Amino acid sequence: VVMSADGYGLEAAGWSKDALGYADWSEALLRGSNSGKASVFPCFGPSAFQTLPQHRLLDDKGVEGPSNTIYTLAHAGFSAGPLRDAVLARVSLGADGISRMDADVVFGGLNATQAARKWIEENREVYDSWFHP
Repeated sequence: VVMSADGYGLEAAGWSKDALGYADWSEALLRGSNSGKASVFPCFGPSAFQTLPQHRLLDDKGVEGPSNTIYTLAHAGFSAGPLRDAVLARVSLGADGISRMDADVVFGGLNATQAARKWIEENREVYDSWFHP
């Protein structure tokens, strides 16, 4: 159990709290997931960890803080104007798309460019709709 143990009384229920760095935390999570051992952890999203089998617990007490927002950004070289604005308004990966690409990097050994290209290949119709509605 990490972070939210205090806010939800999990330590009082017999769970232990481990403070781990990211590499140790992710390794412990994967080890626990592979062994079937229960663990509770905050999962920022979108992330590769959301692709693992899990039971989602809502943070109805707000212990982990407010939700984040995903913003669509364009490279500075993408010329400003109505075409750019129209394309950016249609771009939508969703949390699942971002989590899938992150998993391809974290678990699949791809770099970010390779993961993006793989997503495009697997979602060609969605990608093409951004440019040709």
